[in-house]
Amino acid sequence: MQKTKINYLTHTWNPTHGCSPIATGCLNCWAETMSKRLAGQGVKGYSKDEPFKVVCCPEKLNEPLKKKKPSRIGVSFMGDLFHKNITRKMFHYIDDIFEIMAAAKQHIFFILTKRPDEMLRWYQLTNILGGGDYYKNIWLGVSVSTQEDADRLIPILLQIPAAVRFVSAEPMLEPVDLKLHDYCVSGNHHSVRRTFLDWIIIGCESSPKRRPCKTEWIENLAQQCEVAGIPCFIKQAEINGKIVSMPEINGRVWNQYPKP
Repeated sequence: MQKTKINYLTHTWNPTHGCSPIATGCLNCWAETMSKRLAGQGVKGYSKDEPFKVVCCPEKLNEPLKKKKPSRIGVSFMGDLFHKNITRKMFHYIDDIFEIMAAAKQHIFFILTKRPDEMLRWYQLTNILGGGDYYKNIWLGVSVSTQEDADRLIPILLQIPAAVRFVSAEPMLEPVDLKLHDYCVSGNHHSVRRTFLDWIIIGCESSPKRRPCKTEWIENLAQQCEVAGIPCFIKQAEINGKIVSMPEINGRVWNQYPKP
């Protein structure tokens, strides 16, 4: 595992890495850029011919068990754990990853995918979640950049039981209505665990080729969260032409976490 600058995590763990484009948000993928850099440095597992090839790394499976201090760990953030090259070819490897996370109860694990259909398929075919139960330290999320992403991916995520289900609106490329009024019960949403979203992360693109993300889009989505009573974490925004980590938006820093 490695320490990370992703400000809502403390570490990343990559029992798999690699991916392929599937959505508008993938255009300037930071993980693909990093993979090319690692391949150029000769790092094991990153091919110079196919640096972003989907790869499983079983030698890394036990890493979370070795760390005793409670940590917030992003899982396979150098790719997508639910890429078809894994779900269709290395199906049981995902079971192994979940078993490690379940055993490392001191940590919280964040799984973020653009392929919740594959996540749902895995869930329906495995007993790893106990036939409908969920582990309190495993949080499941989808990554969206546009309204189309949100409308397509969130309803699939909501079919999968989890202690926390979250949306990462990053890179946010247009105004997005997450329809939070449809996905929570006002004033008491934590009592209806299986039908709503628990957490929203918001962020702009940060690469030199970054596409615009207007501050008013972020403000609006943060306001949606506040009205719905859902915790919100604004990871970064472009302010006066510069990328600002955890900026003040609507007069405050948004660094909230859910309570599973």
